[in-house]
Amino acid sequence: MSWRCSDCPDGHPHEWEAYVHCRTQTDGCPFCKGRRVCKHNSLATGVPEVTLSWDAEANADTPHNYTALSNHRAHWSCPTCKHSWSAVIANCVAGSGSGCPQCFRNRRHLKHMVHPTLAACSHPLLSEWDSAANAREGLRPEKIRLHSNQPVHWVCHKCPRGYTQRYQANPNNRISNGTGCPCYSGHKACKCNSLQSLFPDVAQEWDAERNEGTPDDYTAQSHVVVWWRSAQRGSWQQRIDARTNSSLKKHQKQGSMYKVTSNLLTTIICLFFTQLLQSVQSLLLQHNSVKQQLPGVRHVLRSEATAFSKSGSSSVYKSLYK
Repeated sequence: MSWRCSDCPDGHPHEWEAYVHCRTQTDGCPFCKGRRVCKHNSLATGVPEVTLSWDAEANADTPHNYTALSNHRAHWSCPTCKHSWSAVIANCVAGSGSGCPQCFRNRRHLKHMVHPTLAACSHPLLSEWDSAANAREGLRPEKIRLHSNQPVHWVCHKCPRGYTQRYQANPNNRISNGTGCPCYSGHKACKCNSLQSLFPDVAQEWDAERNEGTPDDYTAQSHVVVWWRSAQRGSWQQRIDARTNSSLKKHQKQGSMYKVTSNLLTTIICLFFTQLLQSVQSLLLQHNSVKQQLPGVRHVLRSEATAFSKSGSSSVYKSLYK
């Protein structure tokens, strides 16, 4: 059955054929919905700027034969750099994948190149620049840009004990992520933050036979589980920060007090039930003794009752006998 729509914005006739049951299931004119090409919804009419990169030689049809929402993969050619590529028409119109990929890479490269050098902007990180170590590798702040991934040498003077630390890091991580000296931040052991320097009493219990390295190779807040040895406890495993962190030690102390209290309560309960068991056993022995003497008592009572019955007091005898 033929159908006709007069709602075209440009006044073009929309005519198509479809079954009746298809009309009841669809939502109207396919031209108005962009499922069929019309002069008002074609790629050339709706998005003319996209057609500037249309490759007329590689494509069999023209932009007038496709809608702006078409999933057809067409060929494109950049008028600037003459680079050729293929992409879905709808993606180019929507912006995802549109544009020349070669020009996009060039723009991205230029975007990274616009960052000034450390020397040009007099960046505060220049105060930590290790001139001697960088000079040996030919690195100068006039050549290193702010977001460069080139590892360079730095020197740290923030040690609370006055030690000088030297390390390597790229400017991008230092500026973007705020990273700094690994020793000052506690990620690397040194003379100012090692277990040996901060907790020498704890380091004395270090089990050198089972552990790899020495207390100088680990920070006092390290999460590494190592072996310890003492004359009182023998050998055991425990995290380093559990021995040095005051909050963890407090929890351990509380746990020890709870353990002592629990053991004392268990001992008291055991003593109570032991005394109770002894009392029950004593009562049972007394009960057995009375039970053994009961037949003799009954025999005496019967004898007395028999003698008394002979005297004529039968009623009293019956009561005693019972």
